[in-house]
Amino acid sequence: MALSGGAGRREAEDEQVLRSDDWLRQARGDQETAEVLFRNGRWDWCCFASQQSAEKYLKAALDARRADCEGHSLPALSRRLEPGTAVPEGVGHACRVLNRFYIPTRYPDVHQEGAPVDLYDEKDAGGALEELRVVAGFVEGLVRPPTS
Repeated sequence: MALSGGAGRREAEDEQVLRSDDWLRQARGDQETAEVLFRNGRWDWCCFASQQSAEKYLKAALDARRADCEGHSLPALSRRLEPGTAVPEGVGHACRVLNRFYIPTRYPDVHQEGAPVDLYDEKDAGGALEELRVVAGFVEGLVRPPTS
């Protein structure tokens, strides 16, 4: 199998190799990292890690269905699960909220003034973790990797 382009672009001659278990393991690891960042008061990075974890959870579900997992837009990734899987409104809302943390949590020039480290607070980070739990719970119910 040859890989080309982004994380989701694959060119396989005979069979697509499923990596949903790897996506799921990484999503769980990113979620744990977000929780550590929250406990340490790193609100901006907690928000970003929450977005990253949600992205990987969605890619686990997409990969398990052999669907395209390219891109970073959480709403777009969640829509790719349909029509085969109904995405609850709560999950769609969580994706829209978390999507806002992809770039602004890291780059000062996205904001009129101030560094992201000073612009996010405990409420933002706590909300990001709550939204992440919504996405994680949904995907965990869809993807059941083999136990090892």
